Amino acid sequence: GKDSYYAEEGDYAIDLELITPEARREELLAALDEAEEDPGMLISPAGLEDADCKELDVGAEKCTAVSNEELTDRVCECSFEEAATCDHLFPTSLSAYPVLRDGSLGLFAAEGCRCEGDACHFGLWQMPDSGE
Repeated sequence: GKDSYYAEEGDYAIDLELITPEARREELLAALDEAEEDPGMLISPAGLEDADCKELDVGAEKCTAVSNEELTDRVCECSFEEAATCDHLFPTSLSAYPVLRDGSLGLFAAEGCRCEGDACHFGLWQMPDSGE
């Protein structure tokens, strides 16, 4: 079954449905809990590396870190064997693929997805600023 997960800590709320392999679900949900307490463990778009993108489990052949069109952030660019769509990759608008590497958590959510042909860009979800 799909676990919907919601927690609120101060001004922070991570309201995402993680798409995880069953074997790592508990580990990833625990990391999500930690990120609620310590948003500093979330990977920042500026600090995104190839190694993070390699961990992104979206069924792609290859993922690397590239600058986005606006050159403001780094995103994962993934190539697929055939044409891919965000709707196909993300069941709902709240779906997200987690990446856990060296104690840092990256959440790649549906809103950050852009696909063109057999290539997709995946952007990191960020904590909403409390000032918004």
